[in-house]
Amino acid sequence: MQDIIDISGQPQLSATEYAEKHGVSRRTVSRYIQQGKLESVRRKGRTYVTDLEPTETPIRTESAKKLDNQDTQLGQLTRTPDDYMFKLGQLTVQAKSGHRWKSLSIVLVVLVFIAAPAITLLYITWQNTAAKLSTSQAAATAITADLATATTINDKMQKDLFQAKTTIAESSASIRANEVITQTHLDQLQDLRDQLKLERDRSSKQASLLARIQENEALIEKLSAPKVTYPPIIGPSNARYTAEDPR
Repeated sequence: MQDIIDISGQPQLSATEYAEKHGVSRRTVSRYIQQGKLESVRRKGRTYVTDLEPTETPIRTESAKKLDNQDTQLGQLTRTPDDYMFKLGQLTVQAKSGHRWKSLSIVLVVLVFIAAPAITLLYITWQNTAAKLSTSQAAATAITADLATATTINDKMQKDLFQAKTTIAESSASIRANEVITQTHLDQLQDLRDQLKLERDRSSKQASLLARIQENEALIEKLSAPKVTYPPIIGPSNARYTAEDPR
């Protein structure tokens, strides 16, 4: 195969030949070309690389790019039918790809038009839900405050009720004590009444006994009085009378 010489006098090899000569893969050569570490030109649908070691930094210049463009144009003028068929295939693929992208764009536009009302409705629903949630939260806060107030009032009422129960218990104890004292006084009064009744009965008995004693004494006095015997008076009926001493 005849070597190709670039404008600087350096031999040029195809990417495949360069890879085989330098012991690297075709992909590595393509990466070196993309990174600008190898000088390359495009001729007759093939890529040619200057037979030099790759540099650490890109070596591409504007002049080299212009030369590449010229070589590319020259290569396009000297294309073979196979190159045109390849290009036609690329254009066909690009056309199909463009058609797919157009179809995908149309589908995306339709989806956007369909989704826009749904998104709007979802946003409105979310706003309404947020407003309701805010209202519910405010109502819950108010209920919580009322519940706290009611709890405070209930605690106060419980304390008042406890105090009232304590006061009632003390009053009940005092009333029971007073009832005990009153019952004791009533019992004492009843005892006095019973004693008075006994004394009255005793006095009545003593008075009755005294009256009997007086009657007995009067009777004894009568019985112990001396009798006077008068001589019999002879009357028409020959009756005798005995007169007692009228003392």
